[in-house]
Amino acid sequence: MQVCTHIKSIEQKTPSVKLFTLDYDQQNFKFHPGQWVDIHLTIDDETHNCGYSITSIPSDNNTIEVAVKLAPELKLTEHLHKNSNAGDEVFISNAQGAVFLPEDISGPYVFIAGGVGITPLYSMIQHINSAQPATPVTLIYSVTTPEEFLFEEELKTLAKRNPNFRIFATITRAKKHKEKFSDRINSEMLLSIELPVSANYYLCGPPQMVDDVVNILNTLQNELGITGSNIHYDKWWS
Repeated sequence: MQVCTHIKSIEQKTPSVKLFTLDYDQQNFKFHPGQWVDIHLTIDDETHNCGYSITSIPSDNNTIEVAVKLAPELKLTEHLHKNSNAGDEVFISNAQGAVFLPEDISGPYVFIAGGVGITPLYSMIQHINSAQPATPVTLIYSVTTPEEFLFEEELKTLAKRNPNFRIFATITRAKKHKEKFSDRINSEMLLSIELPVSANYYLCGPPQMVDDVVNILNTLQNELGITGSNIHYDKWWS
């Protein structure tokens, strides 16, 4: 089933990522924080589709937000970035994906993201902060450059307002920046952050990053008090 939406607004969030607010009006559309949709567009008489995580949380305003990274090899992303405007029609699928928060969100939680892999985790973080702000949440976010720190202002504002939310960013391809870490996520980094014991871990990012971090977490099971069942992840292939 496809849902017809209209672009309500477009915002440039980083040099390579735009945030699209899609209005589905009164149609029956529901999702869990962490899920994604396929966007379907007809471009030059050809149908193109690609999956994007929902970055917003369920609300009463009949909209969802999706962050789209420009990928020149994908005609759909190029069209959205260069040719779309507010008011344009966009078709989306029903919400998909099995990696989302449980009904009980008492936590604690550790979210680990790489690049645009922050998008589903951002929805989860917002949901926890809105529904149960006392839940301990830690975000570890790896980005290539400071300019590509997606949702930086929103996340750092949330950390200032809610003492139960901590954020640690690492910048991997820039010598000068204001973040605490500069390397890829590793064991030393995770141990230095003093992560909560027996937390649930949610990971999203490039496949190799996710594989590497899962291996690290498995080697730190005793120190962190976790098992494989505490680790939940999704991988992005673009």
